[in-house]
Formats: sequence, C-alpha cells, structure tokens
Amino acid sequence: MHEFSIADSLVEQLRDIAAEHGLPVIDRVELEIGELRQVIPDIMQLAFRETARGTPAEDAEFVIEEIEARAECRRCQTAFRPTTWDYSCPDCGVADAQMLAGNALILKSIEANQTPQAAIA
Repeated sequence: MHEFSIADSLVEQLRDIAAEHGLPVIDRVELEIGELRQVIPDIMQLAFRETARGTPAEDAEFVIEEIEARAECRRCQTAFRPTTWDYSCPDCGVADAQMLAGNALILKSIEANQTPQAAIA
C-alpha cells in the first residue's frame, strides 16, 4: 500500500504551502494520478484522510483525477495504451515506448480561504 507514503508526502507539501501562505484551512485538494502509478483511489482517499488529521487539510475535499496511460513507439511512432506489464507496440511488437501520459502524480490544485480564522470571528 504505497498510497500511505504518497499521502504522507502530499500532506507534508500541503502543510508547507499552508504555512508559507498563512492558510489556516485548505478546502480542496486535486490530484492527478496516472494509471501506471498503480494507485487505488479508495485506498488513496483513506490514506489522505488518515494522514491529514490535525493539519490544515484535515477536512479538505480530496479529488483524484485518474489519467489514462498513453505511449508512442519510438520505432514506428504508433500511439497506443500500454499496461503496467506490457509496453510493446501493438503494430511492430517492439517494447521501446516513449510515455506521453499516465505515469505522473501531480498536485494539480489546492483551494483555500485566505482569510485568517481570527478575522472571521
């Protein structure tokens, strides 16, 4: 379950962002995860909830956008969808692909109210 180590790193990054910008609460976090990263969304949601306890992101809406894998064969330039176990080109059979999408994990956006809590009261 590498989702917990991913969540731990993400929450650490969110803490740093909140501290740097004086954000008491983070309202929404959006993450792009490529399918080749083999992250299970339900487990990632649980990992985030557990890891974010006691942080500015504790009650944040956590949105995961899964990105489909895409590759291009370096030999014949055929675009195709690889799997985690097979990067072979469906046209020429060579396993020499350039990844175009689906192998990244990106913090796409965060949303937060920049008004300090003391000013709201």
